[in-house]
Parts: sequence; structure tokens; C-alpha cells
Amino acid sequence: MAPASLTITILSLILLICSTNTVDAAANKTEMIKQFIEAHNIARKAVGVPPLIWEPLLAKFARIYLNQRRHDCALEHSTGLAFGENIIIGQGRRWTAQDAINAWVAENQFYHYSSNNCSGPDCTHYTQIV
Repeated sequence: MAPASLTITILSLILLICSTNTVDAAANKTEMIKQFIEAHNIARKAVGVPPLIWEPLLAKFARIYLNQRRHDCALEHSTGLAFGENIIIGQGRRWTAQDAINAWVAENQFYHYSSNNCSGPDCTHYTQIV
């Protein structure tokens, strides 16, 4: 099975696709994947953890889940899975993969490496990334 944190990328992709028209999503699929992977790997490299790679099996799961959410694009976590996920909603402009990752990585200020715990509003999106 792929690393659990890779699921972030895939389910993030779902939500961005929900907010993007089908033509844009198809035209930019490769670029969007590249943006998610690169942004995750920049954050991971900063703390010395191995990079992620795209996992086709998780992408297949993401496509199935996307089809379940396509009618409403609701920000609902999937259920019954052995891995976590990050979801985000942005308003007021067209959000990119990098915007989503930046928002989650900004939670690093609430994460304490020495004790491996969070303080403040939240840091669980950040810990999913790294």
C-alpha cells in the first residue's frame, strides 16, 4: 500500500476537480498532479522525510470517491479507509494545488516536533503532508 500521506494529494485533487469545469480539469490533469506532488515534496524535504510519488491505485480510489461527491462537492471525509486525507474549500478566487498545500503547510506553526503533538487551532493537515 502507498504511504498514507499520498492520499492527501489524491483527495485534494478531487476537491479541486469539483471546483473546476471538466474541460479545465482534463486539460490540466498532468500539471495539477505535478503541482500536488512537488508542493508536498517541498514540505517533506524541509523536515527530512522521503518524497512522495504518484500512486495509480490511490488515484483510482480518488476517482471513485470523486464520482460520489461530484453531485454536491461536499467537504466530507471518506469513511472506512485505512488512511487519512485533507480537504479544503477556497472562496473568492480560483485556487490551485499549491494554494491548498500552502494552507495546510502553514499549520506547521502549531506542530511540535519534539513531542509530536499539536497546539493551536489545528495541525493535522500538516502532519498528513509530512
